Amino acid sequence: MNNKKKYLAASLMVLLTVVSNSCFLFTRVKNKILPITRIQQIYNGWCGAACIQMWADFRGIEGVPLPEQATIVEVIGGPSDAARIAVGVSTFTKDQGYPIYYTSGKQNQAISAQVASIYNGVPNIPMVKFGYHAVVMKGYRWTEYGDDLRPLAEGIHFNDPLDGSSNYTSVGDWKYIWFTSLDGIYWPIVFGSGYYDYQSQGDDGLREFHRRGGSMYGDDPDEDPPPIRV
Repeated sequence: MNNKKKYLAASLMVLLTVVSNSCFLFTRVKNKILPITRIQQIYNGWCGAACIQMWADFRGIEGVPLPEQATIVEVIGGPSDAARIAVGVSTFTKDQGYPIYYTSGKQNQAISAQVASIYNGVPNIPMVKFGYHAVVMKGYRWTEYGDDLRPLAEGIHFNDPLDGSSNYTSVGDWKYIWFTSLDGIYWPIVFGSGYYDYQSQGDDGLREFHRRGGSMYGDDPDEDPPPIRV
């Protein structure tokens, strides 16, 4: 191979390396998932107890054995709702439980706070399926870009105690299929310690998203919405 061909081949290799590195730089897909054990609820209506049990298994009180679901139900009583679940979180985990009820127009804010909670290493328990079922949110997926922008959350990881499954869904499906309102008014979530920080971080992320021209989710539930910034 003459010098001209060698130079051309070397230049091509450099170009391919630069392009390859640029692609990895701008399209790194990552997942942040807390290592929360999947646990199935024992009886119908015990979804909240199973979610508390999962949280306790991940962030339990030092020296205290994992509580049985029956024990949790004795403490929180009645069917699972955000207020009762928050009592269980406060009783059986190292976190103080906060039942937060977002109102109409605040669903994006609610989701951004959920993602911020995971970012800080603390799970949360949203009431899904019109407020009648509890799951544990344990992670999110994002694409990392090389332009100094903060990551974009594109999907949600959660454990469903109904069948003890681990699930992933897009942010669009999370908003329009799973995390739907209770009585068309409230979006309840049980947060742990640091809730006010998560809310502040989520609010900052939403403001930054809009400042850069992002259209948060859009208005058409049939379209998969753009992700949220955290």
